[in-house]
Amino acid sequence: MLFSERNKLNNIDEIMHIDDLTPDLEQALGNSLFKITEMIDYRETVGNNLLNYFANDFLMELLNQRPTDDRYYDPIRLCEFLINEINKKIELDNSWYIYYDAIEFASEWIITNSLYTRQELCETIFEYTNEKMAKYNSGFRISEILEFVPITDEISINAIASTQETIFEQARNHIRKALNSLRDKKSPDYNSVIRESINAVESCLKVLVNNESLTLGGAIRELKKSHPNIDTEFLQPFNEIYGRISNDGIRHANGSAENVKHANDAEAILILTTCSALINYLSNQYKSVQTAK
Repeated sequence: MLFSERNKLNNIDEIMHIDDLTPDLEQALGNSLFKITEMIDYRETVGNNLLNYFANDFLMELLNQRPTDDRYYDPIRLCEFLINEINKKIELDNSWYIYYDAIEFASEWIITNSLYTRQELCETIFEYTNEKMAKYNSGFRISEILEFVPITDEISINAIASTQETIFEQARNHIRKALNSLRDKKSPDYNSVIRESINAVESCLKVLVNNESLTLGGAIRELKKSHPNIDTEFLQPFNEIYGRISNDGIRHANGSAENVKHANDAEAILILTTCSALINYLSNQYKSVQTAK
């Protein structure tokens, strides 16, 4: 791994995409749309033209376009046509979110027209779509009611980015490692994300109490004595997380595989964003103390 790859912290949006789409995400969402279009085709009977009804509703209601005069009897050709129209709209007004809208619209269209139940549709696209959303670091997941929901938000992303300006050097390094583990699209290491995030918090507390030998719990107890301006009640949940991930084998990278719980993407992002917010809080409190001296 080159120096730039080891040390560069890319824009957080490149790690969790909340206001753009990568080509990989476009393709994954396009594949989900095809799966839905294929389901419509399964319900085709002579003379009912379901694919064409869907195509025209899609164009008029979602893309605000005139209906097409073409006739589609093949879900592959129809999906290629719809994706082409989606891409035209994105190029026109940068409405990157239209792919997400397309999945929700197509899902609701199937349910409204009584072709499948919500549960049947969910069984077809839920697992595939969320697997791809996680693989390509989308900031959204599709819920069981077939609507995309955020797994993070702009405030959380800004909190992560702000850690790179903290006065705590070791914390910056730990968060960089966490982000690198999250960035690996082929095999993201969610346990490493959690481990590095908690270690980042622990490193801040050690600096504050000027004692590198303490664990997180010991540092919290010492902090209560030495820094009365910091409300240590905020820190107790992190002590509980510290204990939990120790018991689960996550905190130690060399834990035996059979005893290690494997975290998922949602858990990793939750811990990363929460720890980042705490690091920023501790940094601001430390600066206040130093300014008052």
